[in-house]
Amino acid sequence: MTDDREKTHQSHDSNQEKSGPESESNVRTTSVEKCSNKNVLPHCIHLGWLILVGILLIIVVGLIISTVTCFARVNSLQSELKLAQSKNYCQNGSNNESVDQSNTTERLNFSQIVHSVFTSSNYSYLMDVFYSNQKLLDLTGDCFIRGDFSLSQCINITLNLYGKHNYLPAQSCRELFKVMPNNSGYYWVPAFDGSIVQVYCDMTGTCGNVTGGLTRIATLNRNTRSQYCTGDISFNEEGCFKKWPMPGCSGFTFSPLNLNLSYSHICGTVEGNYFGYPDGFAGSERSSTTIDDNYVDGISLTYGNTSQRTHIWTFSACGGDCTARVPEFVGNHYSTLPNINSRSVLMFQRNFLPILNEDIEIRLCQDENRDASNEGIYLTSMNIYVN
Repeated sequence: MTDDREKTHQSHDSNQEKSGPESESNVRTTSVEKCSNKNVLPHCIHLGWLILVGILLIIVVGLIISTVTCFARVNSLQSELKLAQSKNYCQNGSNNESVDQSNTTERLNFSQIVHSVFTSSNYSYLMDVFYSNQKLLDLTGDCFIRGDFSLSQCINITLNLYGKHNYLPAQSCRELFKVMPNNSGYYWVPAFDGSIVQVYCDMTGTCGNVTGGLTRIATLNRNTRSQYCTGDISFNEEGCFKKWPMPGCSGFTFSPLNLNLSYSHICGTVEGNYFGYPDGFAGSERSSTTIDDNYVDGISLTYGNTSQRTHIWTFSACGGDCTARVPEFVGNHYSTLPNINSRSVLMFQRNFLPILNEDIEIRLCQDENRDASNEGIYLTSMNIYVN
């Protein structure tokens, strides 16, 4: 009985050993047959698509991580450049004690490299900008020496900082136009006293016939009227006006000298109007028609000091008979203001030689008292640019 059981057990084990490989082969054959089966084929295709989508997701996630890492490196570099400036890390010549001899050698090599790049690539137009600003060149060199970015990337990174931070001011709006010809906005530039100030640069060329790089030296609007319309000039909701009863001219000046600017082109816009019956260039009570007197009922724009004014533009207000001859010093450089029921923005532009470096004066003039029944001139808004 026992022998029969042992024989049966051995026979069972023997059958298992024989059937093992054949069973595995049968399983593989069945799987292949399943994917070859027309009824199961769509499920196999679906599985393949899932695998492909998974691979694409891994690639996209990798690209996102790489991009975020790159932005983090750029931001880190910008922060380090700013910190370096605050520690006088990038000053000129022997004053820069924190730069050792090896770094000076690296910068010399960088200067040779960047010179070859500027003279043989699309960056050649930037050569004057870089070599007139040692700080700009040094910051680009520091970026390049780090080894994290290519030279062209370092140039772009530095240019994106140029003029946008007070530790890396631009020389002028005119110079910035060479670097960022399409980006009007506020930039940091050096002032006459050595300080760094923020100015608005117009790169669009919409003011006059200059292509761009204009510096706005004056802007008058609702927010700045209280700053300029003082003394003999007051203001209300309509604009700035001469106080009653004071015939003559009263005004204020804007100084490009504060920005260390010379210019040969002046342009801008003026918005204003009048009420009552001003006489334009005429007027029986007008005692003189010289540039220093109230030669017009309107707004006078001149440059130079009060004893040597030179005419830029006149905005005449005429509400009646204005047949008087236009003064010779005015010529064709004048516009006519609308009455108080109308609104219009008037543009002006003048070119002067030689290059100027003078204050610009705005005066409101009239030959009679300002009262509710007679006449008055309003200056509503104004923008003046020089180049």
